[in-house]
Amino acid sequence: MLKDLAGDPDLTVGDLHRGFWDLLPQRTLAQKVRQAVGRELGRLDPPVGMVALPVGVPLAWVAELPLRTRTYNAVARLLGDRGGGRLTEALSIEDVMAWPHAGVGTLLDLLCVLESAELDDRRRLTVFREPLAADAGARQRRTWMTPGQRCLYDLASWALSETDAVTLGEALSRLGDMEPAPSEWVNLTELPLRDLTDLPPHPYDYLESWASRLPDRERLIFERRLALPRGKKATLQELGDELGITRERVRQLKKILFEALLEFIASDAGRPISWRLDTIRRMIGFIAPAGPAEKLLAPPEGCRDYSALFLRLAGPYSCTDGWLILESAFAADPTSSILDMADEFGRIDMTAASEILVQWGLEDQFHLAWLTRRDEVIIFKNQLVRKQGPLAEKLALVLDDLANPSTAETLSTIIRDEFRFDRSVDTIKNVLSSEDQFVRVTRTAWALTSWGLPEYKGIAALISDLLEEFGPMPVEGVSERMEVDFEINRNSTSRYCYQTPAFIVEDGWVRLRREDEAYVYEDVSVRKAPGVFALGEGRVGLLFRVDQDVMRGSGRQLGKAAGAILGLALNDRLVFTDPNGLPLRVAFPDNSLPGPSMGSMRVHAEAAGATSGDCLNLVLDRARMSVEVTATRLEDHEPGWPLVARLTGVDPDAGLAGLAAALQCDPTEVESALHDRGDNAVADALPRN
Repeated sequence: MLKDLAGDPDLTVGDLHRGFWDLLPQRTLAQKVRQAVGRELGRLDPPVGMVALPVGVPLAWVAELPLRTRTYNAVARLLGDRGGGRLTEALSIEDVMAWPHAGVGTLLDLLCVLESAELDDRRRLTVFREPLAADAGARQRRTWMTPGQRCLYDLASWALSETDAVTLGEALSRLGDMEPAPSEWVNLTELPLRDLTDLPPHPYDYLESWASRLPDRERLIFERRLALPRGKKATLQELGDELGITRERVRQLKKILFEALLEFIASDAGRPISWRLDTIRRMIGFIAPAGPAEKLLAPPEGCRDYSALFLRLAGPYSCTDGWLILESAFAADPTSSILDMADEFGRIDMTAASEILVQWGLEDQFHLAWLTRRDEVIIFKNQLVRKQGPLAEKLALVLDDLANPSTAETLSTIIRDEFRFDRSVDTIKNVLSSEDQFVRVTRTAWALTSWGLPEYKGIAALISDLLEEFGPMPVEGVSERMEVDFEINRNSTSRYCYQTPAFIVEDGWVRLRREDEAYVYEDVSVRKAPGVFALGEGRVGLLFRVDQDVMRGSGRQLGKAAGAILGLALNDRLVFTDPNGLPLRVAFPDNSLPGPSMGSMRVHAEAAGATSGDCLNLVLDRARMSVEVTATRLEDHEPGWPLVARLTGVDPDAGLAGLAAALQCDPTEVESALHDRGDNAVADALPRN
C-alpha cells in the first residue's frame, strides 16, 4: 500500500524516514485509503515496551491535542490521576493499553496525533509555550476537566469577567438580554448530555434497591401495603395474620416504613426519586389527564410497578375518570356549580365556566375535556350544553337553535344524533304538549311560546276561534283561512265544519251551535259499531283488546253509538265507579269529531288481572253510574254462551236472541254482523251445535 502511495516498487521499511510524507505527490489521504491503513495497523501487535509519552512532556500540551472523544476521556483520567505540570516518568505503550476501556484504536489515535503534533513546528511552539504565571493554575485545572466541566468553567469565567453576576442563576438571566449569545454559552447548550454524565438508573430501580435492603417483615409490608394502589392492598388484618402480629403493629410498622422512605428520598442517594416526583408535580399540577403521565409512571422492563406509590408521594394524587387529581381538590370540584349555571336552554357560558375552573387550578387547555369527561356536558353547535337535564330543556335548545317551528319527527332525529337520546316521536309530542314553553303552531309543527306565534289548538278549536271572532262564515272561507294560517287541508276543514257537534252548517255557511240547540245523534247504528253492545236503556257493553296503550294509561274513543246508548249530551263529563271504587271518566266535548271518549282504563285492567293480549269487557250503567270490568284469556275458555257473556256483557241465558238484541240485528245476522264489525273473538265464541 505504501509502495503504491509513493510510486516506488522498491520501497523498504528503512526508507520511511520523517520526510517520507513530503515525498508523496498527494499528502492528504482519501477516506478509503485511511481506513485501509488503519485496518493494517490494527492487525499489528502493539510494541508494548516502546515509549508513548517521554518524561517531561507538558500535560497541558497533551490535553490540547485534537483527540477522539474516547481517547480524550482516557487521557483526562490520566491527567486527573497525575495532576498538572510535566510527565515525571515515561508512559509506555503497555501503560496506555492498561487504561480502562482503551484498545488498539485508542493507542493508534494517541500515537498518530502525537507524531503529527511533533512534526508541526508551529504547533510545537504553541503547545510548549509556558503559560503566564497569573493563569497557570487556572489553565492547569482546566486541563483536568471533562468537556462539560470545561464549558461550565468557561461560562463562569466569562460571567465573572463580563457581567456583574455573582451566581450562575444571575449569569443565565443576563444571557436572555444578549444577541448573539457568548460562544461559551452556545458551546454549553450544544453539548450532548451524555458528555456531562452517565444515564442514571430509573427511579423505580432506586426504590427497588432501597426496598431490597429492608428486613423480610418490613419488605413484605412495603410490597403488600405501601407499594400497591387502592383496591389491591392487603388489609392490616391479613398482613398481621400472615406475620403473626397484631393489625395495630402492622399499622405502626407501615408508618415507620413510610417515614424511613421519605428520609431516603430526601437524602442524596434518593435524589433521582425526588427528581421524578418533582417532574410528576410539574406535569400534573393540580389536575391533568392521566394519559400524558403514563410514560412518566411506566416501569422499566423487569421492574415492579411503583406508579401508585409515586402518585401518593407526589400528591397524593388519585386517578378517576382518566384524570389525575390532587386528593385535596375533590371537595372543591366546581363541576356541579358550573352545571347549575345553565340557562333555560341548558347552555353554559364557557367564559364564566373557565374562570371558575382557573380559580380551582385547572389549566385552560383541559377545561373542555374536564367538563365533557362524564357525558354530563356536550358540545352542541359550538356551544357548551348540559346534557343530563330534562328532555324539555333539550327540545327548547334545539328549537331555539333552529329559530323556526319544527316537527316532532325532526326534533326527535336531532335529539338522537346530537344528544344520543333515543326518544320516540310520541314521547316528543307528549313533552311538547305538556310544557307551557312550547306551542303548536301548525298541524305538525311546534315553536317556542316566547316567539309569540298563534297557537294551533286543533282544527275544531281553530274553527271555533274564527267563528267567535267573525261570526258565521262560508265553509269555503273558513277552509281557505285555515290553509293559509295553519297549512290545513281544505277538505279536512270542511269535514270538521259538517261533522263536529259544535258547528251547524246551513246553506254553505257554518256557525257555532247555540246552547239551546240540543245535539241529536244521527245515523248511529250499533250493528256497525265495533265492540259496542246495547244491553238496555242507559247500559252498554264495550269490548277491547288489552295492548300497550291500555297498560300505559292512554284513553280510548267511546264512539257515538255508545254515547247515544248512555244518553251523553254535549260537554257532559261523567264519572263511573267500579266495585273497588276506582273511577272511569267519560266525556263528550262539543269540538270532538269522533264523539265521546273514555279516560284511562289501566287501573281497571290491572284490578281485573288483565295482561297484554287479553280481552277486556266494560259494562257501563248510566242509571247506577257504575262500571264492571272482566278480563278474559281466550285460550282458557271453551266456546259457548258463558264465554260470549264474558266478552259482551249479554246475559248468558238470553242466548242468540239476547246477543241479536245487543247488536240490534236479526238473530240470523248475528254471526255475519260480528265478522263485519271485526268482533271475530265473539263470533268464534258462539256455540257450535
